[in-house]
Amino acid sequence: MKQYVLIAALLPLLACSTAKTNPNIAEPTSSNSCQTPSTLKAAGECKGIMMGNVLRQQQIANVEHVALLAEEFNYLTPENATKWMHLQPERGVFDYGKADEIVNFAQKNKIKVKGHCLVWHSQLPQWVDDITDPDELKTVMETHIAQVMGHFKGRMYAWDVVNEAIKTDTDAGDGNPRMRKTVFQRLLGDEYIDMAFKMARKQDPDVKLYYNDYSIDANNDKADYLYEMLKGMVQRGVPIDGVGFQMHIGTPNNIATGAEVAKNMQRIADLGLEIIISEMDINLCGGRNEAWQQALYHDITLACAEQPACSAITFWGLNDGSSWLNSWEGAGCKTEKPMPLLFDNKYQKKQTYEEVINALTGREL
Repeated sequence: MKQYVLIAALLPLLACSTAKTNPNIAEPTSSNSCQTPSTLKAAGECKGIMMGNVLRQQQIANVEHVALLAEEFNYLTPENATKWMHLQPERGVFDYGKADEIVNFAQKNKIKVKGHCLVWHSQLPQWVDDITDPDELKTVMETHIAQVMGHFKGRMYAWDVVNEAIKTDTDAGDGNPRMRKTVFQRLLGDEYIDMAFKMARKQDPDVKLYYNDYSIDANNDKADYLYEMLKGMVQRGVPIDGVGFQMHIGTPNNIATGAEVAKNMQRIADLGLEIIISEMDINLCGGRNEAWQQALYHDITLACAEQPACSAITFWGLNDGSSWLNSWEGAGCKTEKPMPLLFDNKYQKKQTYEEVINALTGREL
């Protein structure tokens, strides 16, 4: 059990001490509840940070699951339902049923929604991968973005426009950074990213538009490449609002310290861009221990809390039992359990939950 240093005289100052000065980011609250917030979203409001989670359509029937989600979070990402293969499995045939259920749930519970994602090489229907003509692909991409954003216009707070366009020799972000050779990059060149953002902005002048990727938060080649890519986009006037640090921490992805995260956030903020932590989980695979995990949850949350340009933290799963890592062999867990989230299999708060609260309220590890 950790011992926490609690200096009563400083708590009112620490609780909501970091001002969000970016006019596009919510201002922090200053109520006394910031000293002892009852939920994650209440703690986030003290710092002007939305606290998010993900939802699968089939989880809506789980009363315990969605009740806890609505109680603790005010930001939501459909885990799969707004990806291309689910929305347009056949060319010209759009299916919004599952996504609408998730968005309707969010609206009913006054939760903002971020669509994920408009252009991505994975979970892409085969018919898109089979396209060989650049003009045809450009038309297909523009049509998809127009139809999807048009359907959800007024109901989405933000969109991940392009997802995971950068590749390195390792998933940890090291070695030979370059653009991933997707159907979009092969036929349209690196310019497809600018194209996608311009197409998205044309459809909705108000929604937030993000680039989203993994292993871009540590001191590595991928983070440096991303920075240069973003700098170029800003200089060209590409309508991008911010960047999603996925923050899937642990095997096989990078392991970023709080200081490294803060450094990367700052240089992106210096470009005038917003930062969100978009898919956070910290797994215990590879022999990691819970103290290590708890410290990272605290330090990375603190990096966001202390960065005026950081506007949201989304955890990629509500509880350990529902984590995508349980069925992904790439995590390298073998006989171990990932246990990467803030609630256990029985929906009980873990120490990781407490460390996130501690970071948001100014308490030390």
